[in-house]
Amino acid sequence: MKFLEAQYSTVKLEVTAANLTEIAYLATPKADAKETPTATIVFATGVKSAIADGVSSLTVSKLDPDTEYVIYVAATTAN
Repeated sequence: MKFLEAQYSTVKLEVTAANLTEIAYLATPKADAKETPTATIVFATGVKSAIADGVSSLTVSKLDPDTEYVIYVAATTAN
């Protein structure tokens, strides 16, 4: 994953995928990021999206300005 840009309440990331079917992310304010969630928790509570092989962009939205975030990402494979 690669950071592309940040705007007022969004962050755009570049994701390179191979043999994945679905991706999920969970954006947590850094001050609240006490421990890393499992992939199960990211899929249960985060934002899910289908993903194709190759390079895709992922936009994380509804962020509070002037807040540092930790973004957790999980994926499922095609096999």
